[in-house]
Amino acid sequence: MNTGVVQIDPALAAEAQTVLQKLGLTLTDAVNLFLREAVFEQALPFAVNAPDRFTEAELLEKHDRGVKEYREGRYVVKTMEELEAMARDGQ
Repeated sequence: MNTGVVQIDPALAAEAQTVLQKLGLTLTDAVNLFLREAVFEQALPFAVNAPDRFTEAELLEKHDRGVKEYREGRYVVKTMEELEAMARDGQ
């Protein structure tokens, strides 16, 4: 069935075809395999992780710890220029 709705970045498709060829698969085979697994699992067939997410309690704990460390003088204040220089110097 040609659905005519899937658009794939040509550069990505070319890279994927190189990898898939080593596995004995075509791009069509891989897409069909992905869709079969998604239907079977009723979910994506691989883990999708969100960036670090914190609960409200975790955020409050981090905030409180940060305030405590600031009050104890354990923070070092640097300008953006100083941070960029440190990055350039490999510090």
